[in-house]
Amino acid sequence: MYMDTMSSFSSKNDTTINALIKKLGDQEPGFYSLGTPFLTDTKITRKLVDMGKIALPHLINALGSENDKIVMYTIYCLGQIGDKSILPFLKETKKKYLTKKNRGEYYFGVLSVINKVESYFVDAKKSS
Repeated sequence: MYMDTMSSFSSKNDTTINALIKKLGDQEPGFYSLGTPFLTDTKITRKLVDMGKIALPHLINALGSENDKIVMYTIYCLGQIGDKSILPFLKETKKKYLTKKNRGEYYFGVLSVINKVESYFVDAKKSS
C-alpha cells in the first residue's frame, strides 16, 4: 500500500514537472538588453525552482529540447536551484550550442544564461 502511494505521488510529480517544463516554451523574457533576453522569475519558473532536487532529472533532460526557449528557461531554473551537480550538463549544452549551425532567436539567451550560472558557481567557490 505504501509503495503504491509513493509510486502514485512520484507519477503525479513527474506529470506536473514535465507539464511545467513544456510551458517554459510559452514564457516571454521580461526585457532584452543588447538583443539578449533578460530572464526573471515567472510563476512557472518559481514552481519548478520550488520543487528543488525533485525537478533536477527532468530539467537536465529538458536541456536536450529542440526549443531554445525551453532550454534557456531550464538553465535559469537549474541555476536558481543551485546544485553544482548540473555543471557537467551545462558544459555539454554549451558545447552543443557553440557548434550549432542553426541559431534561433534564443541562441544567445541560452549561452548568456549558461555563462551566468557557471559564473555563479565560480564566484561561490571563490568566496568559500
